[in-house]
Amino acid sequence: MKRVSVPDFSSPSVITRQYRSFKGLDYSADESQIDGSRSPLAVNMISDAGGWPQKRLGWRVLRRYTGRINGIYPYRKDDGTIELIVHAGAAIYRDASSPVKLRDSLKDDYSTSFYMANKLYILTGAQYLVYDGSSVKNVSNDAYTPTTSYGMKPAGGGTAYEKVNLLSPWRYNKFTGDGETKVYQLDVKELDDGKTVTVKVGGTTLASSEFSVNYSEGKITFTTAPAKPANGLDNVEIKFCKTSKLKDSTEKAESLILNCTICTTYGVSTEDRVFVTGNPKHPATEYYSGLGDPSYFPDINYVEVGSSDWPILNYLKFQGDLVIVKEHNAQEYTVWHQSGELLSGVAAFPLRPGVAGIGAVAKRGAQQLLDDAMFLTPRGVFARVNSVALVKVEQGVKCRSNRINRDILSRTDLKDAVSVVWDGYFILCFPATGECFVADSNQPQSNGGYEWYYWKNIPARVFAQETGVLWFGTSDGRLCRLNNDVTDKEGNIQMDAYNDDGQPIEWVWATKMDDFGNIGMFKNLTKRGCVIQFKTAVQSSCDIYLRTEKDFGVKKRSESLRQLDFEQLDFEKWTFNTLPNNIRSLKSKVKKFQQLQVILKGKELDEAFGVLEIVLRATAGNPVK
Repeated sequence: MKRVSVPDFSSPSVITRQYRSFKGLDYSADESQIDGSRSPLAVNMISDAGGWPQKRLGWRVLRRYTGRINGIYPYRKDDGTIELIVHAGAAIYRDASSPVKLRDSLKDDYSTSFYMANKLYILTGAQYLVYDGSSVKNVSNDAYTPTTSYGMKPAGGGTAYEKVNLLSPWRYNKFTGDGETKVYQLDVKELDDGKTVTVKVGGTTLASSEFSVNYSEGKITFTTAPAKPANGLDNVEIKFCKTSKLKDSTEKAESLILNCTICTTYGVSTEDRVFVTGNPKHPATEYYSGLGDPSYFPDINYVEVGSSDWPILNYLKFQGDLVIVKEHNAQEYTVWHQSGELLSGVAAFPLRPGVAGIGAVAKRGAQQLLDDAMFLTPRGVFARVNSVALVKVEQGVKCRSNRINRDILSRTDLKDAVSVVWDGYFILCFPATGECFVADSNQPQSNGGYEWYYWKNIPARVFAQETGVLWFGTSDGRLCRLNNDVTDKEGNIQMDAYNDDGQPIEWVWATKMDDFGNIGMFKNLTKRGCVIQFKTAVQSSCDIYLRTEKDFGVKKRSESLRQLDFEQLDFEKWTFNTLPNNIRSLKSKVKKFQQLQVILKGKELDEAFGVLEIVLRATAGNPVK
């Protein structure tokens, strides 16, 4: 009897891969081992309001300045509008279609600023300036003059009161006249020779002919002895000048403040004082101002933070404390805390060590992302955290950049990084290459890390942001802003927002390198059932590549993803599509692959792009031999 074999008419098993709920980049593992929602290759993409990847907005040049841009400072005027103050080269300008130069002969380097009492204060590393809405002046021009002694008798003595102001050589002494004595002894000698001394008796300013000054002895001699006050209160006020010098130096004491390059505001329960640091001659020392007055830095208001071998690089805020981050080192604490307290009615800012083992690497690489105090380190971007162990709160730091550290840790220019927080994103930029890494706080963190994106062609040397507007300045003097204001009357982004100063933005988004659950089995991609859902835009397109373990990607098709919009017509790329969604079939076969990746690319001018979902279907083939 002859045996007849019956063919197997059953359909091969189908494996479906569905990529959705997209997140950010993942460089932390091989591209075949990451979660399917993340991408091992994404360039110039960002999350939309729902977290799905879309092409980033472009930027444009607003103005060109002479010299590199060292600082951009939004200043809120009395009417609520914002004007930009720009530090370019060695000058400061009020930005306009024809910029107005407010000050020149400044230090041509990075500057920093803070805002207090409707005034903008700027530190250049050599000057300390204030802008009041009309002009830029040296803070020392109108710095606070302290009363160093009061209740003094003509022979001196009295009560020591306010401390000398590092920013000003001027001081007041207040005396109680006795009606007999003509010679009054100030609380210091060696006054600044030739500087005008002002004297008031009973509130009336005396003419210079009514007294004489002995500058070396610090004595004032009246032609007529000041009267004895009936109420017994001080009735003689003398204003004089004595410049303080640094120990073992001819340098003025004000240089301690003028040479600072890092600043923040902090205080006792309020942000009512200014803290500055970054003086290269005193790298681990911070100085803080008097209450509500950035022009008054008492000469005792300073704190030595750790050893002078490691400079302070960053100021941050964490749970009510001022956090001081020093340069990364293995010898001492790198993260320190200060709190504001009233001790016997006097403000004090005690220092306590926080964390050792990881420190900062970039002076401009720290930002406050919501309540997360983040700073760039040689091991990635870290944030200050607390944890609870056995009912005890333990201080620590945690890495927020786990999934992109492969790229960050390979860089040699970490110290040059600049950063900004804008619209819920932490943007970390490397000026030499124009590359940015962008952390998204609008999406939930996973394993302690943010979702990150990667941008190219952002030539930012400095950033500034205000009420949703993002500006940056370049090393060749360009003042630029992000195109998020290029909208129609309903607030929808227009297509001409998607270019970098008139040049196309090249973008890429790729899925993981997927083995469909079994790397030991060959698979065959089916021609049917493989689809991609794109976001529809007035102007949008993409090239679709499929890559296997045998190649670097083969272009399969190009898709136009446009939607009809009579306000933004392009007759060369006409479409009748009015649907809100674009679902396109791949219509491509790929035989005998072990791994497969979908790569989407584009570089068209003034086009948007976004992807929502990718579905791939493959049949199982033979085992790999």
